Amino acid sequence: MKKLISLMAAMLLFGLLFQVGHLSYAKGPKPEYFVDESKLPFDPLPGAQAYWGVHGGAGYRIEVPENWNGDLVIWAHGFREGGGLELTVDNHPAREFLVTNGYAWAASSYRRNDYDVTTGVQDSHALTKRFNGIVGNPNRVYFTGASMGGHITAVAIEQYPRTYDGALAICGVLGDFELFDYFLDFNVAAQQLGTGTS
Repeated sequence: MKKLISLMAAMLLFGLLFQVGHLSYAKGPKPEYFVDESKLPFDPLPGAQAYWGVHGGAGYRIEVPENWNGDLVIWAHGFREGGGLELTVDNHPAREFLVTNGYAWAASSYRRNDYDVTTGVQDSHALTKRFNGIVGNPNRVYFTGASMGGHITAVAIEQYPRTYDGALAICGVLGDFELFDYFLDFNVAAQQLGTGTS
């Protein structure tokens, strides 16, 4: 029991130190993220029109088929590894299916990398409005995303329920605390087994 209390105290101390470190980091100079505009152009699929550019500091891509059915699918990319400063845009992974079936799609790089759900929501929503100015108002807008993009998807449809008509959020974080409970249980068991006591 004493070891469990010690472990919990150590975790609390670690969390406190992390917060202090995070706050001191936040006071430093902000990273200078950038979009390499030469990497934004892409070849549209046959029978489609491609658009790209930078809007509000975030790069974007849009693809609209000639036989557009009036619906738009937003794609939210996942966490960018490594903390790089270059902002990049992913094509929708179901791009060929969407365009073939008459759906337009749009994707944003967001204004910054990191696990920043707020920025992802804001920039994806801004891209939805930008689409209206470039192509026209869609009949329905669907929001899709995986990993951190799934988290962004869930928050976006909650914050803008009148903008988005449906969503597909693929993200383990949305599964409540089960994963984190597993990590805690696993570490407590490993510590117990490692000390040789029962």
